[in-house]
Amino acid sequence: MTRPLVRAVEMRGESFFRLDFDHPAVEARVLDEMAAGVDVYYDRHWPFTQEFCEFLLDHPELVRGHNLLVAGAGVGMEAVVGGRLANRLWINDWAPVALELQVLQLEANGLGAVASICGSFGELELPPEVDLVLGCFVVYDGETAGAVEAMLERNLAAGVPTLLADLDLGGHFSRLLDRLSEHTHRIAFPGSASDDTSRIQVVRVG
Repeated sequence: MTRPLVRAVEMRGESFFRLDFDHPAVEARVLDEMAAGVDVYYDRHWPFTQEFCEFLLDHPELVRGHNLLVAGAGVGMEAVVGGRLANRLWINDWAPVALELQVLQLEANGLGAVASICGSFGELELPPEVDLVLGCFVVYDGETAGAVEAMLERNLAAGVPTLLADLDLGGHFSRLLDRLSEHTHRIAFPGSASDDTSRIQVVRVG
């Protein structure tokens, strides 16, 4: 019997399928991309992502009915959860294999009509239909903070809000939010204080 590429998981009483990074075929694709010189940040499941996915399931109104683009999607489950809630879905990442694997994961979850946009979210041009952008843990150093800031400035100019969930690693996320404070609305996340850098912070910019 052929081993499936995905494993069944449950979040908030709902069933999902998540890519199995221990599957030899998945592992080989990731290693090949790393060998080709692509910096890979999607080769494991981050517990923070699951916390945020559960938060989205508890607050579906944040995404429901939107034409959603997930920036820096990798193979994170936030694209799957967001895709179930959204009206339409686009995914973006600069790693081509990540996008291919995410499409497989989305298809396993019944989400087949998805458009992929390969490239840096710092240079991302939004499709005209998109009315909400989601970024989950895409700020983790100065370079990614700069790319996210460039994305946010373009989204603001286009009148498209951005929903961000992040940890404040090295203070990069908080400094970014300070620079855009007049456009930023903090969304209460269970167990997180505004000065707690070790917990998830959720904000809407625009």
